[in-house]
Amino acid sequence: MICLVAGCGGGGGGGGSAPTAPTISTQPSNVSIYSTETATFNVSANGTAPLSYQWRKGGINISGATSSSYTTPATTTADNNSEFSVVVANSAGSVASANAVLKITEASPGISTQPADVSVYEGETATFSATATGMPSLSYQWYTDGVAISGATGSSYSTPNLTLPSNGAKFKVIISNSKGSITSNEAVLGVVGKVPSIKTQPSSQTVSLGQAASFSVTATGFPTLAYQWRKNGVNITGANASTYQITSVSQSDHSSKYSVTVTNSFGSVTSSNANINIFGGVNAGSSCSYLNNSSATDPLFPYAWHIKNGGLYFASNKPASGQETDLCMGNLWSAGITGSGVKVTVVDDALEIGHPDLSSNIISGGSFNFLNNSTDPTSTATKEGHGTSVSGLIVASKDNGIGSVGVAPMAKLQGYNFLASPTNTNLNISFGGVSSYSSANSDIFNFSVGTPSSSLSATSTTFDTIFNN
Repeated sequence: MICLVAGCGGGGGGGGSAPTAPTISTQPSNVSIYSTETATFNVSANGTAPLSYQWRKGGINISGATSSSYTTPATTTADNNSEFSVVVANSAGSVASANAVLKITEASPGISTQPADVSVYEGETATFSATATGMPSLSYQWYTDGVAISGATGSSYSTPNLTLPSNGAKFKVIISNSKGSITSNEAVLGVVGKVPSIKTQPSSQTVSLGQAASFSVTATGFPTLAYQWRKNGVNITGANASTYQITSVSQSDHSSKYSVTVTNSFGSVTSSNANINIFGGVNAGSSCSYLNNSSATDPLFPYAWHIKNGGLYFASNKPASGQETDLCMGNLWSAGITGSGVKVTVVDDALEIGHPDLSSNIISGGSFNFLNNSTDPTSTATKEGHGTSVSGLIVASKDNGIGSVGVAPMAKLQGYNFLASPTNTNLNISFGGVSSYSSANSDIFNFSVGTPSSSLSATSTTFDTIFNN
């Protein structure tokens, strides 16, 4: 065979080309910064990969600085003129970069945002602030009317709660570092008063005669507020606090209108009216006739003098003028207090649970007849109607077109005819002493026998105690 290509004969040659040692194509550049800032150095290098990097400061390796760029920690003036370089290496060799010099520059303070005027209401605080530049670190001292404020050494300053005499005060700040200082413009403080405003109005009160009543108001405004309470538009002597207390309400307080005027040097505001409403049992002639708004459509209601006294009495027991009994139920009914949810047990001679004015309020299965052990204590004896009459006074239905109305027309009723069989056992059952009977869950017991305890001596001493107490 004839070889036509020079060098094609002879022994075999080597594999691929040899690795190339690193060369630096872009040297690290000098960096100039303010103290406390950071500086970043970069290098670009060529050569067979992989390349490794090791940055140095003043010829000493920097731990962990092994990439193509290096960022210093926050600098200080001691870092000025430091030299940074990097050694780039691979399997074929290494090369060191030129040194890059770090220059640390200091700058005297400069104010980029001046303090601004502030206007607030008396009793509030005001905040002044400034934005500044400069290296090294800056220090601040705030002044008011030329006097340094103790502890006011931040870039902002908040005043204590202000009063009207502080109006027009001037605030400034002096900013310093080792290169110098600068004084800000003065900012003017405006402090103004605030017309009173009522946040919480007085609330109406519903109480019994002789009880205490209290009205209060919550108001804002500056400067200090003054209060004057009024009754029906007339000032109440000495009532000059945010709360007004009546220790014992009287007739004249009923439906009276109470209000308060709140004042300061900038103006005044008057609250809405709050009323006192009186309820409860009182004498018609002395205090109830003017306020009893009891009303019902039941045909016998006009004769229910215990609810609303109309002067209807038997001549033999007519009370003296001004002493007529009147429970004044109207205000309670108007307030929704009608006995709803209350369970009443009448302990008496009998109870006609089917009575048309009672039946809607009877607790099903709640009553008990000790004579026949049933849950119907109705009696056929005409002389045993007392329990039914008493029950009508308590829970007779309202506005049903039948009979009269009870004081608690929404209460629930059950009866125990204990007087028909007055034994110790039956006494205990009637007054809730046996849990298996409905009386055990009663809220109120009525026992109006109207007879001396001596006539009931066949029962226990427990009964005698109940009767006499």
